[in-house]
Amino acid sequence: MDPRRVPMGPDPAELDRVLLRLQALVDVRADSDKMSAAQQLVDRIDVEIREALGSPTKHRDWPPARERIIEMMTELGELLYWHEGLEAEDTEL
Repeated sequence: MDPRRVPMGPDPAELDRVLLRLQALVDVRADSDKMSAAQQLVDRIDVEIREALGSPTKHRDWPPARERIIEMMTELGELLYWHEGLEAEDTEL
């Protein structure tokens, strides 16, 4: 999960692409036992993005929202790529 994929500014088109990639990643990588948790994270990321973009002060609100999104992406990466007793696979979003 590459945090560089999350734009520095509140770019709606780029953020839609990030969400599309995350959703595709969940659809492909999530085991049936992790699907619900992974989908919840993607949904939370989507809400965070929509709230920041909908804010009248989105340029001020975006930096902390971006950090929260990166934290959730990290959590999603751990959920999808870390296996008990194994190292994380070297993959990039």
